[in-house]
Amino acid sequence: GLAVGAVSDIVGALLFTGWNPWLTIPMALTGALTAVVAKALKLESGSEKHGVRCALKIVGVIFPVHVFCSGILMTVLLNHFYPTGKALWVFMASRVGIALAEAAVQCIIIYVLFLNKNINNLVDRYKR
Repeated sequence: GLAVGAVSDIVGALLFTGWNPWLTIPMALTGALTAVVAKALKLESGSEKHGVRCALKIVGVIFPVHVFCSGILMTVLLNHFYPTGKALWVFMASRVGIALAEAAVQCIIIYVLFLNKNINNLVDRYKR
């Protein structure tokens, strides 16, 4: 997870804006913490019936990690490099709101992927 977050951030930054290694930290942490929290909640594709319990585990993994890493940590780092002064709290409120919306969309997509039998078969094959 950590490597995927870091590499995707670096590639995206180099293609579109310019890379700042400090701003890669929240994206790498997103990948790492998602894996850690998923293991702690025992969330595995195909491990249980896909019902409310599975959906709640996905929400329990995605929302706290995404809000912390993208909404709070990234905002603090952006404010350090591009100071907003007293507008930090407005900036943070808007970024946390965006992070909540993104987390909701991610939860839906991940749950739909969990329901996909072809994806589950690939995961099972990879685990062997």
